Amino acid sequence: MTHLVNFSNLRVGNRFDAEFFSLKFLKAHNKLKNKNSTRLHDLCEFIRVGPSGEVLPASAYVSSGVKMYKPSNLNSWTCENGTITYVSADYCREKKLLLCRAGDVLLARVGDIKFGIVQNNNSTISSNLVVIRTRKELLDPYFLLAFLNQEEGYDQIMRGSKRVSLASVATSHIAEIFIPAVSFLKQKKIGNLVRKGLESQERAKMLFVKAQAVLQRAIKFQSFKKNQSTKIFHLNELRQAQRADAEFYLLKSTQQNQIKEISLGEIAKIFRGIEPGRGEYKTSGKLFLRASNIDKFGLIDKSQKFISSQFYEKFSKKYQPDVGDILFVKDGKPGVACLLTEPLTGLISGSIVRLSFDQSVSARYVFLCINSPFCQQQILIDKDGSLQPHLKVERIEKLKIPIVEKEIEEQISELIKSSYINFNEGKRLLQEAKNLFNW
Repeated sequence: MTHLVNFSNLRVGNRFDAEFFSLKFLKAHNKLKNKNSTRLHDLCEFIRVGPSGEVLPASAYVSSGVKMYKPSNLNSWTCENGTITYVSADYCREKKLLLCRAGDVLLARVGDIKFGIVQNNNSTISSNLVVIRTRKELLDPYFLLAFLNQEEGYDQIMRGSKRVSLASVATSHIAEIFIPAVSFLKQKKIGNLVRKGLESQERAKMLFVKAQAVLQRAIKFQSFKKNQSTKIFHLNELRQAQRADAEFYLLKSTQQNQIKEISLGEIAKIFRGIEPGRGEYKTSGKLFLRASNIDKFGLIDKSQKFISSQFYEKFSKKYQPDVGDILFVKDGKPGVACLLTEPLTGLISGSIVRLSFDQSVSARYVFLCINSPFCQQQILIDKDGSLQPHLKVERIEKLKIPIVEKEIEEQISELIKSSYINFNEGKRLLQEAKNLFNW
């Protein structure tokens, strides 16, 4: 829809691009501007970007010490996602790196804009993060986190995103966003729901780790040890594997314990997803799940795509997953899998396969195995592609699932059940916190 922008407004943010003045972003901006609201910088001790990349070269990383958060560690609520890197306390003092405190809100300002809250001391940030330290007597940081995960908060941040090779947001723009004037009592109510939600999800992660430990003890598996010695492979072996990269053969030459196994294709029916084409995407309708929507703790409801009811009805019989299915990513981030525990109305994309089981197989146990080091190491060996890693369906069928005693399988299954219950409860509490804004 075409709309007019006054010349005087073009000076705002020194931006002249149409994206900055899109109706979507103007709506979020004006909604807060015309209400009782306060600029973020007036509610904060400081808003500061991380050090330049030159200050944090790869040589500064150590195996333990002060956590250094990067954009990949943020998942819009917490900072403990993915692999954490460390720098020494001495290095932090030498380079005068900012040390985060519990309650600091982090924002990934480059690429995929995400948030997270620091829940413990003794951490610092990389160059592509911004730390927001609120004046806690004025702004509850957990309330701020909930607001940034609202459309009105997120769109204000995204309005400042400059798209060149990678989208980026300036710290000066972040400081100028509007925060709704809400009583401190209501801030605390929303903030406490966020706290409880994150605590519930943390319990879920601990139960998941416990289930992994049970499996690894049962199969006496720790990790593959790489054989660092030189090994010769014949040309016919390369032809048979259709791979010529060193990493593949280095991993192939590792040793593992003798473990009873069964191929995934022997215990699961495997169904590919569908690629409808960009022309079928809608602004609303039935869900269309892509690789970016899959996480081991459930579905991610960010950057959702939708399809029409007509398209859904035509293909739902074949491409809609059922409760108890495992959704397994084969393209982009191969090996990520989640267990579907609640009914879903939607279809899966071609980057995902659906694993369906009969009553004799515990889907919860298989799900844990897929996400365990035992199976993830196999996936690391079998995936190919560099810019766009992928896993062929025939390799997924051959994925080895360890066989354990029934008692161990049931113990793992119950731990995964409890993990999902806690994670879903956390997700419900976070959504309840967002709903309390009453726009």
